[in-house]
Amino acid sequence: MAALYSSSIKGAKVVSDKTKIEPEGDFFIPTKALQTESNRHNKAVGEKNLTPPSKGTDKRNGTPFRPLHRPKVPILIVLDDGYSDHGEKIRLREKSTTIGRSDSHVCIPHDSQLSKQHAEIIRVGDTTDAFWKLRDLGSVNKTFIRCRELVLQSESRFILGSHFFCFRPAGILEARGSDGDKTTTAVRLPNPKELSPSLVCESEGSGIEELLLTKKYFSIGRPNCGNDAEIDDELLADKHAEVKQSPDGSWRLLSLSSQNGIWAEIDELRLSHKCRFRCGEQQFLFVLT
Repeated sequence: MAALYSSSIKGAKVVSDKTKIEPEGDFFIPTKALQTESNRHNKAVGEKNLTPPSKGTDKRNGTPFRPLHRPKVPILIVLDDGYSDHGEKIRLREKSTTIGRSDSHVCIPHDSQLSKQHAEIIRVGDTTDAFWKLRDLGSVNKTFIRCRELVLQSESRFILGSHFFCFRPAGILEARGSDGDKTTTAVRLPNPKELSPSLVCESEGSGIEELLLTKKYFSIGRPNCGNDAEIDDELLADKHAEVKQSPDGSWRLLSLSSQNGIWAEIDELRLSHKCRFRCGEQQFLFVLT
């Protein structure tokens, strides 16, 4: 199991067996390189209707009621298309809430990309220190979380604009003796594409060639905007994302200032305040009141 972008994989931060991510919600402390974007995002959200009533209250008159024993009641917002903070509000009082096309607590029957039971939100604990996890239920099209930074591992999957991508690491050259003879060695000459890691587009009919990461910095965005990879997609920003190789040799995908961000596939995730996730083509916002 891998962890959030952190040096520790203990406890509830263990989220997925495929990738490491940092959610876009303000519950997690971003890296310095991402602090500016985080501040812009939090100001842009501006969810006035979701501001806790204690803010701006004169404490001389007492603070608003808060439970002392039972868990809080988070809100799941089924976002309206094109909106980042507006939609149908569902209060999560049950221990488990399923999301899907049918046979689920939250049904989105018109979304063909959803499985019947696609994902589940689970409350862990029955006291004030309870927390919530998002779990994919083996769906066909998987569950994605919006993130600022993604540590790319073999077969990491993510969404940029309207396209699905998979990270393929560089191939490893193998030297093998012919027919088990250790005195002679045959070295297979690699395909040039195997010498560099790459981003492979999995969207059918996209026409996007495999993006070879031939240098330590790689920018992605719309055409004629000075990017290394140019993708004609109206959901992408002029400068949408960048891929960087760290000193330790690992690769990271970073979101730049864009309307639609980057979305990483997850199997299981501890939800934080203002975490955004996607099942099929439906986006959701999780809010801790």
